[in-house]
Amino acid sequence: MKISDLKIIEILWDGPFTPDGIKSLSEPFDYGLYQIYGSHITIGPNALLYIGQAKYQFLSKRLRQHDWINYEASEIKIYVGRLGGVEKIPVKEWEKRIGYAEKLLIYFCTPPYNSANIIQYGDIKDTLVLNFGKKQLIPYEVSTLYEDSDYNHHYDDWEAYSDD
Repeated sequence: MKISDLKIIEILWDGPFTPDGIKSLSEPFDYGLYQIYGSHITIGPNALLYIGQAKYQFLSKRLRQHDWINYEASEIKIYVGRLGGVEKIPVKEWEKRIGYAEKLLIYFCTPPYNSANIIQYGDIKDTLVLNFGKKQLIPYEVSTLYEDSDYNHHYDDWEAYSDD
């Protein structure tokens, strides 16, 4: 992989929002990813429960579709993330990148209420997701670089550096 092939996805996170407070997120730029936090029987309080995306509908509308949050035993907190950067990208590329970011975050964070992308993130290659702002418990960065490494793909030929 050449560094120029690396897809860098930058996400700016904001929150926390309550389920009622999320209703205000219906502006033209209110698409993106979200994290839902609450109590979990084995993980404990303030646990990352779910990661999702609002790609084709406002965050407020997408989050209302999670009616299970009304039945949680503790207060729910929601963080929203918007993809951005210095250069504009075409809508089709944004749609791919939001999907990549969601898959990688679910894979690395394994929220208990997600069922897809827990075991593997699919055929994504050469991708780095950077998380900024109020990212809460998710890592600063997740990537495919470990899986894409020469070590993983050429184990038999891989050698440690030496003075030879």
